[in-house]
Amino acid sequence: MTNNSKLQEIERKAFISYHGDGILDICIGSALLVMAFFIWLLPEFWFFVIGGLIGWISLYTGAKKLITAPRLGYVEFSSVRRRRIQNIMIAGVLMLVVFNILGVLAIINPIIGIFIFESAFTILIVGIIGAFVLALIGTMLNIRRFYSYSVVFLGVAVVTFFIPLILLLPLIVVSIVMLVYGLFLLYQFVQMYPKEARGEVTGA
Repeated sequence: MTNNSKLQEIERKAFISYHGDGILDICIGSALLVMAFFIWLLPEFWFFVIGGLIGWISLYTGAKKLITAPRLGYVEFSSVRRRRIQNIMIAGVLMLVVFNILGVLAIINPIIGIFIFESAFTILIVGIIGAFVLALIGTMLNIRRFYSYSVVFLGVAVVTFFIPLILLLPLIVVSIVMLVYGLFLLYQFVQMYPKEARGEVTGA
């Protein structure tokens, strides 16, 4: 194995460890749960919540600085891996813009709103899109547990399509699963890495 390959493998393991604290899971799970309850209580303003999810980025950044950095140090990864993270953020912002536009159209023209959000296949469409996004996050960040979240989301959406229970059930279930598992990972992480000051770690 060449030195470059060894450095890339070291960086990959460091990246996985850096995201092994469950903070990303907790942030996304809590954001989805809040969105689900908001849609349930104030469905006509659901798109404002999606736009507000950008605020969770600050929560994630703050938690990483408070919990992860003192235990693993401030990690600087390669430009390739940083671009992957940037691409995910750009894609997320674009999706938020699209959802906001759809929400505005739904308010302006109720017929369009019914067609987009209340058709028989809406739950399947949401399930496929949500599963794809979660799987994409898992692929881009090399976090395999997001594949499991993707399967859970799509599976519950399919069940809800054939056995109508609660239309928000896929969102609620996957958010609770992410929250619970994220908290479990966070507990493990804190136990495994005692808090102490460390130097800066530079990636390949």
